[in-house]
Amino acid sequence: MAAVRRHVKPPTLVCTPRASVDAAHPPTIDSVLKQLKACSRRLQAALSMHRTELQVLERLYYKGKNQHRTALFWQRVAEMRRLGGRVDEMHIDDVVESLRLAFWGEPPTRT
Repeated sequence: MAAVRRHVKPPTLVCTPRASVDAAHPPTIDSVLKQLKACSRRLQAALSMHRTELQVLERLYYKGKNQHRTALFWQRVAEMRRLGGRVDEMHIDDVVESLRLAFWGEPPTRT
């Protein structure tokens, strides 16, 4: 049986030249992009802490899996380990950053 993908890759982003946007919208767009950049930075910090916590959880799991595997609380630890790994696999920070950078043009022209 083939492995089932848990999530799909994000669609390719299509960049529209800034000159094609109505003249009334750029200040609003710039404001939203500024908020998105701040959010992206906070998200990167939170995911960095999440990865550190996940490493600690992995070590605790490794050390106690044989001793506690039948305990109810250990089943919850195993579940949190799985879910934490899934969150890490999604690379949410990369998705948000690529969305933010899509507003600045094609990848070769980004700085």
